Amino acid sequence: MEKIHKIKFNSNMVKEIKLEIIAILVFFVILILLSKNDISSFNIIVDIISAVVALNIFITSVSTSKYLKHNLIILAGISYGFIGIINLLYVITYRGLVSPGLDSLGLLKNFEFIRECVQVISAILIIFVAIKNRKDYNKNIFNMMIISSIFIVISQFIYNFYGNAYESIYIISKFVEIIGFYLIYKVIINFSIRKPYNELFSKLNNLNSELEKKNVELQNINDKLKKENFKRKATSLILKETIQRYRTVLSLTPNLIIITKNNKCIFANKAALSLFKLKNTKEIMGKNILNFVHKDYQQIVKKRMETIKVNGGECPFIEEKYIAADGSMFFVKATAASVPYDSELAITIARDITESKRAEENEKLLEKVLQSDRIRKDFFANISHELRTPLNVIFTSVQLLDMNFKKLNITDKNLNKYLNMTKQNCYRLLKLINNLIDITKIDSGYLNISLQNCDIVEIIEDTVMSIAEYIKSKDIEIIFDTEIEEKYLACDEEKISRVIINLLSNAVKFTKPGGRITVNVYDKGNKILISVKDTGIGIPTEMKDSIFERFIQAKESLAKECGGSGIGLSIVKALVEMHKGDVWVESEEGKGSEFFIEIPVILLDKKQISKNHDLVNDKKNIVNIEFSDIMN
Repeated sequence: MEKIHKIKFNSNMVKEIKLEIIAILVFFVILILLSKNDISSFNIIVDIISAVVALNIFITSVSTSKYLKHNLIILAGISYGFIGIINLLYVITYRGLVSPGLDSLGLLKNFEFIRECVQVISAILIIFVAIKNRKDYNKNIFNMMIISSIFIVISQFIYNFYGNAYESIYIISKFVEIIGFYLIYKVIINFSIRKPYNELFSKLNNLNSELEKKNVELQNINDKLKKENFKRKATSLILKETIQRYRTVLSLTPNLIIITKNNKCIFANKAALSLFKLKNTKEIMGKNILNFVHKDYQQIVKKRMETIKVNGGECPFIEEKYIAADGSMFFVKATAASVPYDSELAITIARDITESKRAEENEKLLEKVLQSDRIRKDFFANISHELRTPLNVIFTSVQLLDMNFKKLNITDKNLNKYLNMTKQNCYRLLKLINNLIDITKIDSGYLNISLQNCDIVEIIEDTVMSIAEYIKSKDIEIIFDTEIEEKYLACDEEKISRVIINLLSNAVKFTKPGGRITVNVYDKGNKILISVKDTGIGIPTEMKDSIFERFIQAKESLAKECGGSGIGLSIVKALVEMHKGDVWVESEEGKGSEFFIEIPVILLDKKQISKNHDLVNDKKNIVNIEFSDIMN
């Protein structure tokens, strides 16, 4: 059974009805005044109004019946439809509006009676149905339905019993009839049109309010989505920048970085490709990392990878050996660490230590060489001192024999010859021992020079003069020449004299009889240039740079013939460099050699000038020693 919608009337509607009834009353009064002398006009107007109202009730109820589906409203609409039609027919048959032929018909004269019966029957039916469905209506609606129907019945009763006798009673009956029609019309209009539309508007307003709320909610959601989208874009941008930054770091880092999954390579940076000598990452992707580990380290690496996979964390740095694609090997300091939340992933970071490993090995080798050199130096130092002690005994004995031979006037030529040979060889041995000791001191930094302001020209001249007779005895011409008479500078007399003697000894040794040796001193302002030139055998071009190295001689065949240890010129170079000077040679094989010594002019104190010693007497033993290796 269909649910019947309960009809309600509010207080505003009641007030509206009261005002409209008053308006109808006013209209009736005006209509009465206008038709005071013509009651028929009043009757026609009222019947037409009744018919129009009744037909409106019919049209409204029928047009809304399929939506309302309310029996009482449908009944009222149909009933008042008939009433409206009958009223119109009645108006048409009203006296004076039709032809006499129609008026003469008895059927038309009965419309008034039919109209009255239909109105009364309809009113009774409406009262009956309203009382039966009273629970479906509120008090005001029920009362209006009952009152309107009663008004219809009363109007017909008044009209039939008193309307023909009294004109005022007739007007009252018509007023009551119109009020009854109006009340029914009001109920139909409010129930069929106003109420549904009010409900519709109310629903639309509620829907609009809900839509506005939803719109606000959607706007808020949209704003949140925009913010989230902005954050997402910002996060995405930051993530891209971070990824690019990490890629750049991984690409530029010099350390090898490899990411593996179950020991299979899935990433390698440029440093890894470079160390493994691979062209691109395709050559390493998917390969087992153990394939690049030397067999001696594979078990260690495998165990470390298993440990971080099970326990996580990272392994300490250890030394490992890897194999490149071309088979070459290199050493690294490597560590490995697991990736959080994925135990199958592992990162291996390694630093190439091949060069440092080689440097370490070279350092160890150098240390061995230095240790060997120290042992050699210690050996030469010890053996030099050990040799000097017995040599001093021999040399002293030779000198005693020489003194006794002279004292005893022994003139045996053979004895004197052997004695001189013994003395000369003692000098030669003493020279060798002294040179070895000096080399040891130079290497250890214990050979020092004693600087004094001396006349360098006088030192060189005295040194040359001290051995001039000896050189002439070898049938070699000796020439000393100088641009200046004197030149003072800070130097060690004994060391400078020794340098000149050593150079002259070499010149005599490699100059044939009839040759010439020239010593020159040149003033270069802030420098002194000393030249020792001979007309000897000369030095090969390829030997010029190595002639000042130890144990190097220009020609081994001549060295064996002329004697010498090959360390004299190295001592010359060391002594000259102690004076912050330089020494070099210019020579052409077969045409002689010229040695140059350049010493800067530096004075310690201009007021303190050291007087040179008597170099001739002081150098006597030195000359004997330095020239002892020249064969007679």
